[in-house]
Amino acid sequence: MSQLTEYSGFFPIMQTELPGCSTPAILAALRRAAREFCEDTEVWRPDTTVAIVPDDYQYNIHETDTHVRRIVCVRIVDTTVDSVTDPLAGFMVDANSYHLNAVAGTYYVRFHTPHIPSDNFDGHTLVVKRALVPDEIVDSLPDDFLTEWSTPIRDLALHELYATPLKPWSNADQAARYWDRYVDQRVRARFERDHQNKEVTQTATSGIPFAL
Repeated sequence: MSQLTEYSGFFPIMQTELPGCSTPAILAALRRAAREFCEDTEVWRPDTTVAIVPDDYQYNIHETDTHVRRIVCVRIVDTTVDSVTDPLAGFMVDANSYHLNAVAGTYYVRFHTPHIPSDNFDGHTLVVKRALVPDEIVDSLPDDFLTEWSTPIRDLALHELYATPLKPWSNADQAARYWDRYVDQRVRARFERDHQNKEVTQTATSGIPFAL
């Protein structure tokens, strides 16, 4: 995972808008907003890599302080070999060949034998793209994700706080304004998600090794 940005970076601008609102209240709203945004859009989808082990059909794809909402796609790659000379150097795995498995709070990709003949892939690597949602305790997210999507997370948190009744900062008009802003950004995120999903589907059905 890339470098992390703390939610505390939002505090100064949000406290300016919400005089009297405590940092714990802002942090709690940001945590909920980040979770809701990631659940609603599935645009936080980093890769994880796992070495393939012969005769092993279950691989740990867990990310600390997150839960895996779904597996977007799985590739088998060998970055030491040109995909022109080795068709397994970049290969999209059929989505019907695996499923997401959770055991005691840890997430795995589980292959349905004999769809993945492990001996043939010795020395190769799984690249698993997962749609992630941060846990309730998370206080930060990766820089690259927040660079793109900090605005809707902040706007959703501001909507929630402005909509809280009987507070010095309560303001129904501002709550509605920030909700509208959030919805616009959510539409954009879902469009990007759907575009990525379409690319994955086209690659998986093309019969062409996945381009690295």
